[in-house]
Amino acid sequence: MRVLKVFLLVAIILAVIAGLLWQFFLAEQVRQARIGAAYTAKKYCSCRFVGERPAELCRQDFIADVSAITFHESGAPGAEQVRASALWGMVSQTAIHSQGYGCALED
Repeated sequence: MRVLKVFLLVAIILAVIAGLLWQFFLAEQVRQARIGAAYTAKKYCSCRFVGERPAELCRQDFIADVSAITFHESGAPGAEQVRASALWGMVSQTAIHSQGYGCALED
């Protein structure tokens, strides 16, 4: 019985520490990753499909280092998609290219 009480106390303490860590550090990282993924998906989509530029040149257009963001292109010609992922795939955003309309973020 005593072992169970110690285990529960340790589990509660670890849960509180994890909650504080999430609140003060990780939540901000996730918010920034969402903004970064959306921005880079839209900009990369516009560069690739509206500007019709090679992927290597589009990656060089970013002022900040985007090596932590991965890009995946898919779709048929005229309806291409770019998916940008950050934080090891935990956060992602998709930009869709429509012929004549350009690129827009998917809801």
